[in-house]
Amino acid sequence: MFPLVYQETDGQPRRLFAGLIPVSRREVYMGASIRTAEGAAGAPAQEDHRWLLFQTRVTEPWKRLVERAAAAKAMHEASEAENGEMPRLVLESSIRAVREHVQTVSWYIVADLLELLHEHLPEVARAVLGQVSPALKPFGADLAAAIDRIRLDPSLKSQLQQRAKTAEGESPKVAESLAEALRAMAGLVPSLEARSAESLRADLERVDVAYTHESPDPGWPAFLFPLADCEKVGPMPPQPTGGGEDDVEALFGHFLEVIKSALAETKVQSSPAAPIAASAGIDMREGWFVLRCVFERPECAPRHTAVVSAPTVPFQMAGFFDPDAPARPIRIGLPVDTTPAGLRKFDKNTAFMVSDVLCRQLKRFKGITLGDLVRSVLPWPLHKDLPADGNAPCSKEGPNPGMMCSLSIPIITICALVLLMIIVSVLDFVFRWLPFFSVCFPLRGFGAKKES
Repeated sequence: MFPLVYQETDGQPRRLFAGLIPVSRREVYMGASIRTAEGAAGAPAQEDHRWLLFQTRVTEPWKRLVERAAAAKAMHEASEAENGEMPRLVLESSIRAVREHVQTVSWYIVADLLELLHEHLPEVARAVLGQVSPALKPFGADLAAAIDRIRLDPSLKSQLQQRAKTAEGESPKVAESLAEALRAMAGLVPSLEARSAESLRADLERVDVAYTHESPDPGWPAFLFPLADCEKVGPMPPQPTGGGEDDVEALFGHFLEVIKSALAETKVQSSPAAPIAASAGIDMREGWFVLRCVFERPECAPRHTAVVSAPTVPFQMAGFFDPDAPARPIRIGLPVDTTPAGLRKFDKNTAFMVSDVLCRQLKRFKGITLGDLVRSVLPWPLHKDLPADGNAPCSKEGPNPGMMCSLSIPIITICALVLLMIIVSVLDFVFRWLPFFSVCFPLRGFGAKKES
């Protein structure tokens, strides 16, 4: 609250306190849980949201990898069905690119799973890593057994060893199970990885070049364990006992339930706050609020205690996309003179700090045309992979320097507007929203060039 000073008609100065309602936080208030007095009888226990960490960092990224591999497999099959057998070199190149992408993400998922087990389920982590640990609780033992049952198909292991050979002709070491991959990530399996756990994780976080089978950077782990594959069936979460469900959603849902049960057996040390999107049963369209004013004078206690006002009349906060709410005027000024002569007058005063890693990645887009982008998603024989060389140095000035690029913000704004119009027009085939998208009014005398 803030004070407003005014004078009454009799000349007596008065002070009025005013406040603003933070309507922009409406969704936060709508998703807030009911708070009871600390220590009150019947106060609910702290809700455990640790399973959300496993979902956002392990099961959901893993599920996306399975979908990515399935989409690549479907594209290969459609290409062969429509155009005959795909040339071997084209097929192997496409499979190699998908497997390198899947393997890169798989390492980070395995590393995150290992970190989460150490932090929230240490007894399960010790059991999976083969270390001495006290007897596991029932659900913890179920989780350790489930992790051990997530295994690589022998035919996929053999194919990986044959197709993922390095430039020197060496076959990579392949973990047979998720538990073995976790032990390798922890540096506990010398036959797979000789580096310590700290060194391995540090290298995994520090590596800044793309992974390739032929010449992998020393920072990447020296073992393979892809969590999906575009030709074979990759390692999947175990099926429920007595169930024959092979649906991806059901398998990952069951695996997450096993993790949640194991977490429920352990004491909650620190639980992350649940995101608003994870709050179930909340109607984000309607919500009634009341306000009370609390006036405190701590320096005047106990003579003057806090004064609490009566509640206001119940009211609603307008949502950001509420059609009945007053329209929020948003006015974006576009460049007036968009001719080359007019655009060259704008200073390039928008600086982008580009690191050496991002610079190498941006170099891949130089020389790529719209036709190249379209052909990259078409089936064979029209398919053509994008250039994969993203490890070339950004500049010859020193060891892996970054750069600072100064751009013209008016041109960026025009590009954003043009892309918006294109995307809106394309998506209109689905949403049919173009008639409601915009309305334009004439502005007399608003010209780019002054009349001579």
